[in-house]
Amino acid sequence: MNDDFEKFLDAIKLSAEQREDARKKYDGVCKKLHERYYPDSNYDGSTRFLIGSYGKRTHIQPARDVDVIFVMPPEKFAEYDDNDSNPQSQLLQTTKRILEEKYPKTPIKAWNKVVVLEFADPQHNIEVQPAWERNDGTFTIPNSVNGGSWEVVDPRAEIQRIQDSEKETGKTKGLIRLTKKWSEQSTVCSVAR
Repeated sequence: MNDDFEKFLDAIKLSAEQREDARKKYDGVCKKLHERYYPDSNYDGSTRFLIGSYGKRTHIQPARDVDVIFVMPPEKFAEYDDNDSNPQSQLLQTTKRILEEKYPKTPIKAWNKVVVLEFADPQHNIEVQPAWERNDGTFTIPNSVNGGSWEVVDPRAEIQRIQDSEKETGKTKGLIRLTKKWSEQSTVCSVAR
């Protein structure tokens, strides 16, 4: 049974080509933002932080989206926070406009807490979240709904919990991948109304 489980997990892992597609896209998006917000430094990946299944390393086939935080310069927070008219939405709209310069033929939407780039090919879309890193390693993110608000999130703690459990059991990431695949194929998870 264990061998079958391992074969199944291998079969649903992303291919090297799919992983490279994801890397090129999220680095392309974050490099564009980095060039705008950090014009005096070269992009080296330090202003991005992978979250979601890529941050946890629990992604599966078929390729979906990549969730990534773009770390904003600290001094830019006051520029948005001083605005009374939904600064969170304005931040997302500004991020969208910057990315439209590089990806003019790609549908880009700014909504809720993210900017979504819907690439035409069947692989990865990118969901980028502009955010400010706090001294404790958490992030302040925008939420544009209901007039807008700032939220504090801790994706590092979430990632660490997965890593700790994986280290202890050796099965956590595999179980998460299995559950994702099962929920994709199952109608049992639908919520009764």
